[in-house]
Amino acid sequence: MVELWVVDESGGGPGSYGFLFAHHNPPIHITGRRFGNEEECRAECRRRSPDSSLNPFCLLDLQGSGPRAMALANELLARLPLSCPLLLVNDADVSSELLLDATRAGILVVRKPIDPDTLLHWIHLAMQRLESNQECFRAKQKLQDVLESTRVGTWEWNVVTGQTLFNERWAEILGYKLEELEPISIKTWMDLAHPEDLELSNELLQKHFSGELGYYDAECRMRHKEGHWLWVHDRGRVVEWDRDRQPLRMAGTHIEISSRKQLEAMILEQSEERHRMLFENAVQGIVYHAPDGKIFAANPAAERILGLTFEQMSQQASADPRWHPVREDGSPFPGEAHPASLSLRTGAPVHDVVMGVFNPKTNSHAWININALPVFDPDRKELQYVIVSFEEITARRLHEEQLRQTFRLQAAGALSAAITHEIAQPLNALSVTASLLKVHLREDALPDADLLRKQGMRIVREVERIASVMSQMRRLGSGNTATQVSTDVGQVVARAHALTHAHIADHGATLSVLLPEPCPQVLTVPEDLEMILINLITNSLHAMEGLPIDGKRVWVGGSIAPDFLELTVRDGGPGFGPDPQRALEPFYTTRPPAQGLGLGLAIVQAVVQAWGGKIALGNHPDGGACVTLHIPYAKDLPS
Repeated sequence: MVELWVVDESGGGPGSYGFLFAHHNPPIHITGRRFGNEEECRAECRRRSPDSSLNPFCLLDLQGSGPRAMALANELLARLPLSCPLLLVNDADVSSELLLDATRAGILVVRKPIDPDTLLHWIHLAMQRLESNQECFRAKQKLQDVLESTRVGTWEWNVVTGQTLFNERWAEILGYKLEELEPISIKTWMDLAHPEDLELSNELLQKHFSGELGYYDAECRMRHKEGHWLWVHDRGRVVEWDRDRQPLRMAGTHIEISSRKQLEAMILEQSEERHRMLFENAVQGIVYHAPDGKIFAANPAAERILGLTFEQMSQQASADPRWHPVREDGSPFPGEAHPASLSLRTGAPVHDVVMGVFNPKTNSHAWININALPVFDPDRKELQYVIVSFEEITARRLHEEQLRQTFRLQAAGALSAAITHEIAQPLNALSVTASLLKVHLREDALPDADLLRKQGMRIVREVERIASVMSQMRRLGSGNTATQVSTDVGQVVARAHALTHAHIADHGATLSVLLPEPCPQVLTVPEDLEMILINLITNSLHAMEGLPIDGKRVWVGGSIAPDFLELTVRDGGPGFGPDPQRALEPFYTTRPPAQGLGLGLAIVQAVVQAWGGKIALGNHPDGGACVTLHIPYAKDLPS
C-alpha cells in the first residue's frame, strides 16, 4: 500500500491527483492525505511512527518559490527515509542551483504547467525510485543484521579526503565508544595501530591500489583503551575509482583475532621446543649451512663426530680445505662436491655420500654418511639454508674390513684339508718316482734313457701341479688388496673378448655381448674383472666340448639393478647340475684332475665379495650354466 500525501496550495487535493495513480500500470492503490499548507504536512510527519507499514509518497504542489518546496522536501526525506518527493514548481522558480540540489538529494523536479500524461510519466519514475529505495533499505538491513550477529567491525575510508566512518563494533573491539574517538579520520586508525605494522599495511594497500592484490588483507596489532595490544584482521577493497583508475573510496571489516594468535604462538612454541629437543638429542650430527656455505647451527652429536666445537665449525664453510675430506679410495674430496655445496648450488637434496673428515681430537679421519636437504621460503623463490645430517660409520667400516679379513682366513682354513690332500697326491707320486729312479740308478745297473725321460717328465708335471695349487692359494688367502676404481664395464668386456677371440675360434664357438647403453660405472679392480671374465669364458668353452658347432655359444650380458650391475656369463653347455652352488666350494670340479683344480669360481667369489658384491650360479631355462656377478656401482669415485 502506498500513502499519497498531497500538499496542495493550488486548491486541489488527493482526488485531483488520485485519478493519475489509478491509471498507472499496474494501478497504484493509495490512501490519501491532503494538506492545505506545508505546516500541516510537517505536523503529520512529526506524529508519524517510524515503524509505520505505509510508505508515504509525497507530491508537493506549493505556491511560491522553489527553494521553499525544496526545504520541505528535504525535511520529509530526513524524517521519512522511504519517501520520494515529487516537486511541482513554476518555471519561474526553477534555477540551476535548485535542480542541482534536488538531484543530489534524490528529489524529482517537474515544471508546471504540465499535462496529465507527462505528470503520470514522472509519477511512474518516482515510484520506480521509491521501489529501488525500499530494496536498498532491505539489503542494508540484512547486512546490518549479519554484522551485528557476527560482531564484525566495519569501516569506510575516503582515500582522497581521509574522512573515515567506523561502526560501533569497530570502536568496541578496542574498548571505546564511537563518540570517544571523535573526530574520526584515517589518523584515528594510524594512531591506534602498532608502529611496526604500519609499513606492512601501507605496502599491502599500495599493492591493492596497483591491482597486484584483489583485496587489502592484513593482520595487525592495535592498542586497546586499557593499554594492551590486540590482534585485528583488517580486510577491505576499493569500492570506487576515479576516471584515472585512482582509488576514491574503500570499505572493509575489522575482526579481532587475538585468541587465534595466542593459540598459534603456543603451537609454534611447542613445535620449536620439540625441534630443539630432537636437534640436541639426535644421535646423528646435524648442521645448518647458510647460503654462503657458513655453518650457523650445529648439535652436540656433530661436535662429537667432527671433534670441533660449534664456534670452530662456524669459521669453516663446507668447502673449506681444513676439513681434509677424502673419498673412500683415499683420494681428496673436492669442496665443490661436498653435499652441502651441491645442495646450495642446485637446490636439490643429496643422499648417502660417504666421506672421511679429519677429527683433530682423535687425530684421525672419521668416516661419515652424509645427507643434505635444502629449505626454501614458502613461495620456493629463495633458498634459506641447507640442513646437513650425517652418521658416523667409522666403526662400521672397520667391522666390515674385519669381516672381509675373517672371511679370507676362514676360507683359507677351510681349504687347508683340501690343500693337504691335493698336494699330498703329487708328493706321493714324486716319492714313488724318486724311489724308482734310485733303483734304476744303482751302480751295478745301466740306466734306461727312455725310462729316465718318462720319470723326469712326471716329476715336472707333479711339481707344476703343486706350484699351480700354491699360486692360486696365495691369491685366495691374501685377498684383493689392489685399489678399486670406477670401471668402464664395456671396455673390460671388450679386452676380455679380444684376448679370448682365438681360443673361442679354436673351439668353433661364438660370443655375443649385450650391455645396457649407457652402462653405469662399477667399483672394481679392472685387471681382476678382466681375468674373471677370461676365466668364465674359458670355463664355458670347456663345458661345451663335444657339442655340435651350432650349440657352442657364449653370452655376456648386463642389466641394471637398484644397487648393483648384474653382469652375466652364460653358455650352451650341460649346466651346473642339480646343485649349482656346489661349484663355489674350493676344489670342487667335474673335470679330470689334470684339467682343473676346482678353485676358479671360489677365487672369483672371494674377489667379487672383496669389492662389496656377490656371485650367483644357476642353470638357464633354455639350457647351459649362468654365472652372475652383482657388482656395486661406483657412485662418485673417479674413473
